[in-house]
Amino acid sequence: MKRQVFFVIFIIATSLITDCTMFGSGNSTNSVGQSSFPLTPGSTWTYAIYNSVPVPPGRDTVQVSILKTDTTLGKIQSLWELKYTGNVGYVGTDSITVMFSGNTLHFDFPQGVVSGTQSIVFPLIVGKKWTVPIKISTQSTISRYSVVSKDTVSWQGGTFNRSYQVVQKASIKLENDGIHATTNDTTNYWIEPGIGIVKIHQYEHRGSVTSAADYFSNTTWTLLSYKTH
Repeated sequence: MKRQVFFVIFIIATSLITDCTMFGSGNSTNSVGQSSFPLTPGSTWTYAIYNSVPVPPGRDTVQVSILKTDTTLGKIQSLWELKYTGNVGYVGTDSITVMFSGNTLHFDFPQGVVSGTQSIVFPLIVGKKWTVPIKISTQSTISRYSVVSKDTVSWQGGTFNRSYQVVQKASIKLENDGIHATTNDTTNYWIEPGIGIVKIHQYEHRGSVTSAADYFSNTTWTLLSYKTH
């Protein structure tokens, strides 16, 4: 379940900026632009991951590192590595591609269950909204984003008083082996200028139509330490 936060967040089609529908402008004097999001090689973030499954809940850690960054045709593309400790559940290494195109930051997952990209559209301004098409297996849906607040949050990694909270919501009907279900995902993540993502919370509810069992999960990432360049 840990990886689903990035697969269904931050669940962030290999979308171009034209794939995003944007609404609202907000106050441009109280916003943060894409230049405030670190993409320099050598930058690292270590997160504690808390999961509601398995039962009892467990904690893992993951180190996220930027391995390299290239600039081609005006686009900034970087390779990120995710190393999990495997204290509870998954152990191993994943990699993702992160790219800035225009004013949009794309998190690309070519091997995940989600086909495509999680997208953050800058500048971040409270009240701003946008949508991004996503595909899960053979099903397509719309992922809806909104910047809901500017918060102060405190974790082991520090106190962050300019964190923009972005909420992503997606709902999709699934069919697998004759079982029909609907999954509803809500992911909140907090982005601090100059530091990056300091917290992620994902709630997933999968309700089965042909089975009595419902599935719930809560996953939270909190920043333990970081080094940005």
